[in-house]
Amino acid sequence: MTPRYFSGARRNVESNDHTISAEKGGGMALFSMKARVVAQYLVPLITAYAVLIVWLSDGHIPTVEAVLKRAMPAASLFIGCQLLQDLIPKGLKEVLVFWRATDRLPGHRAFSVVAKSDTRIPLAGILGTGAAELDGPSQNALWYQKYKTVSSEQSVVHESFRYLAWRDVTTALWLLAVGSIAFALIGWLFWADVLVVVSACIVAALLTALAARNAANSLVRNVLAQTLEV
Repeated sequence: MTPRYFSGARRNVESNDHTISAEKGGGMALFSMKARVVAQYLVPLITAYAVLIVWLSDGHIPTVEAVLKRAMPAASLFIGCQLLQDLIPKGLKEVLVFWRATDRLPGHRAFSVVAKSDTRIPLAGILGTGAAELDGPSQNALWYQKYKTVSSEQSVVHESFRYLAWRDVTTALWLLAVGSIAFALIGWLFWADVLVVVSACIVAALLTALAARNAANSLVRNVLAQTLEV
């Protein structure tokens, strides 16, 4: 059954960056959002990782002089991580967060599952239209239509940023976990130290994936709560 407010051909909206407001400011808004993620999350993460690697290789907390000597490798690490972030398909990033091969984004379950977990959302407004009976891509496309009408609302922008930030941090942690093996191969670290670093990155990646999921689910709920009528 097709809901009465779902008009036109079904659109399969797969891009997770559609959670970023493209209505107000267009590409510049998206650029600004990603720049904030880099400055507030990725730079501190990679800095802490670099300090940890130097500490394990030297046996003590690095001095300012030691850090400056390694400025070039650290800069290369940051640039390399950012490059891989942009090269990795969005679908793979979503897999790392949601652990699903298909219908990864919570928008695919917006009306049939996610809406039921928030008392602000009038379920009568969903049941009466048959939106909960749609397949995953159709639910996601319908939710995205509603998202576009409130994409500039502060609560929606906030959850969009949180999701994008934790998603990219999760991806960066997996990259750092895999890349850490190279330090043992080139002799910078003992394998025992690498195991510690890799384990810490994986545990952190699992936690940030949960944070990204929570932000994505909260985004879906906020959109529905603001756009559905009783």
